[in-house]
Amino acid sequence: MNSTLLTLLLTTLFSVSALALVTPPPSKLTDCSANGWSLRRIGEGDALAFKEVEEKCVARFQISPQTAQIHNGWRAEIEDPLRFEHGTLAIYEFSTYVPTQLNEGDIPNLVFAQWHDNKAPGVAAERPPFSIRLKNGKFVLPLFNENVIRKQGLKGPGQILYAQPAVYGQWTRWKVRALWSADNKGRIEVWMNNRKVANYRGPVGYRADSTAPYFKLGIYTTESFSRPLWIYHTDYKRTHTGGHSTLSAPRGVDRP
Repeated sequence: MNSTLLTLLLTTLFSVSALALVTPPPSKLTDCSANGWSLRRIGEGDALAFKEVEEKCVARFQISPQTAQIHNGWRAEIEDPLRFEHGTLAIYEFSTYVPTQLNEGDIPNLVFAQWHDNKAPGVAAERPPFSIRLKNGKFVLPLFNENVIRKQGLKGPGQILYAQPAVYGQWTRWKVRALWSADNKGRIEVWMNNRKVANYRGPVGYRADSTAPYFKLGIYTTESFSRPLWIYHTDYKRTHTGGHSTLSAPRGVDRP
């Protein structure tokens, strides 16, 4: 093999576009592991634990008022380390079990799945372009983009794509199909237990972002609470078409 051909082959193998093919997706969590996930937002103690249920594992994410905050909030989240370029179509699926204790007493607003903006170093983060939340007894799906921030500011509720009573004490299967584009080509479609609950077309995220939003799964709040809170997730799947992808930047480069 001549040197030119060898160089071309190596360039192809290690190009950004090929990285998604040679980098396996993170664990589905059903194997009692978080292999392939970033754990930098998992604290000490009982923040992440695995439990076998009906011959497969589920992951329990727990926050406690006694534990130290991480990035200005109480969180136990794992992060899918792949970053997609703008224009990528990605599909995310996972199952969530919201225990009945999250419907008892004074429960803060909780985020249990979010697709966060990814800014360049030194640029302040904005609101997550999309997330799934438990708020006042409802599953709430807010969307943010430049237009929403311009109208509402950083503390606004976002454009609500769905808000209906939450499901407690049983598994809910989520599927999110996202075309990551900060212009009018963007799209978010959401299914809950195979029922379509959201169908949005328009900008998703921010044009200044370094990449498309990245995914985090777990439990998170910025509001005070008085007792440990936990939630279960399992059977994660993520596929994508189009666009390039790369591994996440070193710790501290992307925003919390």
